[in-house]
Amino acid sequence: MAEAVQNREEAVLALQSCLDAKGWAVTVLPDASVVGDKDEDSDRFDADFAQCSGAGEPVEYTESTARQEYGRWVDVAACLRAQGRTVSEAPSEDTWVDLALKNASGTLEPGESLWLPYLEVAPTAELEKECPQPWF
Repeated sequence: MAEAVQNREEAVLALQSCLDAKGWAVTVLPDASVVGDKDEDSDRFDADFAQCSGAGEPVEYTESTARQEYGRWVDVAACLRAQGRTVSEAPSEDTWVDLALKNASGTLEPGESLWLPYLEVAPTAELEKECPQPWF
């Protein structure tokens, strides 16, 4: 969990720094949402935000990436349970990885879905702080 929090904080700081450098008087919140005066030229803001957040840069989703993500979701589930939330057991790593790769390629079949513990609870800001979702 500490690594996820650190990764998220670093990403938020980098996004804030980039938007500051582009002249935007906005504040990036811990969930990477943005508040402030961005509506005067929303098209330019959207383009700058995409560039600053790395959107548009293709990232290959590999089996290795999926296995890392699976481990992070298992940690999140354990954290949610420690906070008194009910979360189903994870599928096997191989099953989850197969589904994650299908999801990334847009080939999930009807009735197939990824096990994501946050889909089973009502998220709150406090819960998100205690058990942050994986940040990639």
